[in-house]
Amino acid sequence: MPSKHIPQRLDNSCQNQSLSAAESSRAFCGAPEFFYFLSRLNYPKYLLDDGWVQYREDGDDRYVLLYTATGFKSDEEMGLIFDQYTNKAAFVEDFDEMMPVLDYGYGWKPLEDIFTAYLEMIQEGKVELSSPDGTWTRKSLYNSIGPWRLHEFSKSDVQKSAQAFKRLVDAIEARLPPREPTSPQKIQSRGTFSLAWAESSTLDAAHNQGDTFARAFCEETPKFKYVLLFIADDPTQLSNNASPQRNTWLYNDNKPIPAGVYTNTAGGMNQAFQNGCRLILPFKFGSNGWARLSDFEVFGMSSLDDDAKLEDVDSDLYQPGCNGCVPVHSVQLHKVLLNWAERVEFGDWDVTDDGVAGGLDRFREADTEENWEKYWIPLAW
Repeated sequence: MPSKHIPQRLDNSCQNQSLSAAESSRAFCGAPEFFYFLSRLNYPKYLLDDGWVQYREDGDDRYVLLYTATGFKSDEEMGLIFDQYTNKAAFVEDFDEMMPVLDYGYGWKPLEDIFTAYLEMIQEGKVELSSPDGTWTRKSLYNSIGPWRLHEFSKSDVQKSAQAFKRLVDAIEARLPPREPTSPQKIQSRGTFSLAWAESSTLDAAHNQGDTFARAFCEETPKFKYVLLFIADDPTQLSNNASPQRNTWLYNDNKPIPAGVYTNTAGGMNQAFQNGCRLILPFKFGSNGWARLSDFEVFGMSSLDDDAKLEDVDSDLYQPGCNGCVPVHSVQLHKVLLNWAERVEFGDWDVTDDGVAGGLDRFREADTEENWEKYWIPLAW
């Protein structure tokens, strides 16, 4: 779409806006927001330290606030910061997250990588640019910001997850040990079934309704076979009586949380990335210090704690941490499924009639010097 349409769409709305003094000094009407999360190029007067990097030994001229945030969440957002020493940049969601990014280096990457991520989000339909007449192709739970709209999930999200799931299923099926011909009943019991969500009535009964990623993913994979991935040695260990450590991302009303993978469609979770997910394990681990988030942060440590100590946790595995491009969110489902498929394809996980040998305890390998990298997902948006 020609760029000339964007200022035309914004001119009328800007004439009626009542900006605060801070907003007036940092922005000007007529120019569109750079992206859904980022406003226009920062006002020259505020490119360098505007009081947000004070009393640092590395000087107040090192960091440049290139783009301020759009106010997508509150009035405390920061924006896109550029490090003139390393020539790398990082998106910082709000003031509280700024110091951990500066002090520990979480999320920094080349500026062109961040812009490439934004282009990918547009191309995949995660972020939509309105048509010249200001209309949109889809509804969203979130208000539009300038010419931009954020969608909870995209068709690409569903397709990537379905393809990753198929790759995992194919990898496991290809490695199932051969068996002698037997009765159909015994064949059915070896771990290959029709998917539980193959029927719409099943989804309706589970209240999996509406335009959600979970529903779309289930509808995209009804013809796939279900292959057992892990069998617990002790079924009573499939519930976790402790709430996940990181905030109240899943409401459980103090009831046991069954171990498994939870997408962000569940109530209480971040709806901005419905294809995000969490793996809840029936045990806690991470205090060995080898298990890492994608930004290389160790498990269980609060980046705001000056005296942080390693802790065992049950739901940090595969999580990205500070991604450097957009606000913090859970790991996208297709990335976890692809990691699992690779573990099978590369021979890291042996397949038996009962699924992956070793059961859920295999995930403890993520906190070992020899295997942590196999369970680490590279940082991306």
